[in-house]
Amino acid sequence: MAGIWEEKNKTFGIITVVSNGFLSDIHGRMPAILKKEDERIWLGSNNEKLLLELLKPYPATELESYPVSKRVNSSYENNKNIIDRLIL
Repeated sequence: MAGIWEEKNKTFGIITVVSNGFLSDIHGRMPAILKKEDERIWLGSNNEKLLLELLKPYPATELESYPVSKRVNSSYENNKNIIDRLIL
C-alpha cells in the first residue's frame, strides 16, 4: 500500500483513493495498493507527477473478499486469527 512516513514525529498514514467497483458497495474509499513493480518508484522517486500516477484504484479483478470476525474493528486485538475466513 502507498503510505507516507514522517520521521520527526514518527507518524505514518496510508493513502486512500476512490474505491473500485469491487469495493464501492462497502466503502467509497480504499487504500492505494501498489503493484510490485511500482514499489521501487514509490519509495525512490521525487517526481510528483509520476508518484501521483500510481495513486489509483487497484484492479477489481485482482481482489478477493471473504467474511472475517468483527474483532478486526477492535484496536485491542492483536492476533492473526481475526482475519481467518469465517465459515457461515
